[in-house]
Amino acid sequence: GNGCETSVCRATPEPESANGPWDAIAGVAMMSTSAATGSSNGYIFQQVPRENWNPRRSFQQKVNFVIMALRFNLDSCRKRSYELDRFVVEGAVELLDQDLPRTAGLLGPHVTAHVGRIRALLLRLLAEDPELGYCQGLHLVAAVFSKAIGSQADAYGRFHSFVQRVRGLWLPGFPLLQVGSNQFSCAVRERPWYRHLHDHCVEPSMFLPQALLTMFTLWLPLETIVECLPFPERLGLSAMVAMTVAVLDHAAERILKEKRFEGILGVLQALPDCPPSTEVLLSLVTHSLPAVLGAAGESPLMPAELQVRSPQQSEQQKEFRGTAKWEDPLLESAAEPAMII
Repeated sequence: GNGCETSVCRATPEPESANGPWDAIAGVAMMSTSAATGSSNGYIFQQVPRENWNPRRSFQQKVNFVIMALRFNLDSCRKRSYELDRFVVEGAVELLDQDLPRTAGLLGPHVTAHVGRIRALLLRLLAEDPELGYCQGLHLVAAVFSKAIGSQADAYGRFHSFVQRVRGLWLPGFPLLQVGSNQFSCAVRERPWYRHLHDHCVEPSMFLPQALLTMFTLWLPLETIVECLPFPERLGLSAMVAMTVAVLDHAAERILKEKRFEGILGVLQALPDCPPSTEVLLSLVTHSLPAVLGAAGESPLMPAELQVRSPQQSEQQKEFRGTAKWEDPLLESAAEPAMII
C-alpha cells in the first residue's frame, strides 16, 4: 500500500565471493549506520538511524559478527553435526550461515554461546523437512528453543514439533501468515488502536511478519518469550496472534497519540524499547485469547487451562530471569524440565 510492506528472503543464495570470510570482515565496515540487523535483500529487520546508534554497542556487535562469520566459513565437512545435513540444499546453508552471525547483534551477546546449537537445530530441520527449506526468521525461532531447553535433543524435538504445527508461516507464499492476519483483524476490529491504524493506512502486513515469523524476538526480550513459550507450543498460531494483540494492547496509548502515518510506524518500530513485563504480557494474552480463538472458530479455554507454570527452576534459571520460581503444567509430558543454559 505505502511502500512499507515487509519482505522476507527465502533460500536464494547470493553469488559466491572469491574472498571467502574476508568479505565478511569488509562487510562489517559498512554497518556503522545499521545495527547489523538486516541485509541488503530487504530483510524484515529495521535499520537503526545513526543518531540513535551506540558506538560501544556497535563495536561489540561488529566483533561478534566477524567472529561468527569466520566460524561459519569453515569447510562444510567440519561443520556438519548431523549426518543428513549433507543433503541440504547448498543455497539454504549459505543463507543460514549469512543470518547466524547477526543473531548475537539482535538477541544480545549471551546468545553467542548457542549459535552452534542453533545451526545444528536448523540443519536437522532442513534435512528432515526439505519442502519447508530455510526462510529468514527461522534462526530466531531456533534461538528461542535453544535458549529455553538444556538438552539439544529435547530442544530439537520441541522446535521441530512447533515448526510442524505452524510451518505455513515459512512455506513459499507464507500461506499461514495470511490466515494469521485475518484472524488478527477479526479479533481486534473493535479496538480503538486498530481502527486508528486502519484510519492511517497502517496495514497488518507492515508489522505482523516481524512478530510471527521471528517468534517475537524483534519485539520482546528473549527471557520473556521463553517464559511464554508454552502458549505457542500448545496453541500454535492462535497463541501467537494473541501475543501480538497483547503487545499492541500494551502500546495502545502510544499508538493513539500519533496522528500521522510516520509517527505510528515509529511507535511500532520502537516496540522493543518499551516491552511489557512477563506478568503484564501473560495477563493481556489471557484477556485477548478468547476473541482470537473465536475468530479462528476454536473453543475457548477454561481459566485453569490458561495458567502457565513450569517445574521449579535451577539457580542458573533464577539468575537469567531474576525470579524465585516458575512452573509449567502445559509441558508435563516433556522428557525433562525446560532449562535455561
